[in-house]
Amino acid sequence: MGRFRFFSLAVLCFLLMASTAVVRADGVPVDPVMGVRDPVCVEGVCPIVEGTTFSFFSNGSGGGINQFQNENADWTSLLIDVTTNLGTLPSVPKDTITCLTNAFATCQSFDLANGDTAIYLTGMVVPDDIPLGAIVTFNLNDLVNGLQPNTVNGIGGWGALREFDVTANAASPVPEPGTITLLGVGLAAFVAKRKLRRESNPSA
Repeated sequence: MGRFRFFSLAVLCFLLMASTAVVRADGVPVDPVMGVRDPVCVEGVCPIVEGTTFSFFSNGSGGGINQFQNENADWTSLLIDVTTNLGTLPSVPKDTITCLTNAFATCQSFDLANGDTAIYLTGMVVPDDIPLGAIVTFNLNDLVNGLQPNTVNGIGGWGALREFDVTANAASPVPEPGTITLLGVGLAAFVAKRKLRRESNPSA
């Protein structure tokens, strides 16, 4: 009877995982590309960002190019929240995202607790960071022969009119492994101290 229950539970877990994959794959963009660069403005006039937060959208074909001029301060990191558009578009799994950048040293993707996906760019690549007065380009177009087409009306894999919320000079949405390790060591030391105190004073 125990084996039957174990087998039934295993089958149920497999079916749940498979159904979840089907739901996530149904309508979810395939291999969306995020290109973050700092060339000159292709249209001559770019929206000016005077704070540290701004937003942009993909076009009707799930791609397109959005450009902004940084008039706030040197940007050493960018946190891009890829929203679910209040349920009108499914979340984008982090493992499907291809990130290209000449402006930062690293680009990481995270699944957030609220269902959104975060793209985090950090680490300056001198001189190709995003300094004060520079233009930053967000290219959402699919790759063609390994390159992103430099056209506003390009087709991408993000889904139509998806919202991207950007925060400059933001911290990583997920703690670094070193931070997690330090937290674990601190908790272990706290538990050990309490245990020793109880052993030395049983009446406590």
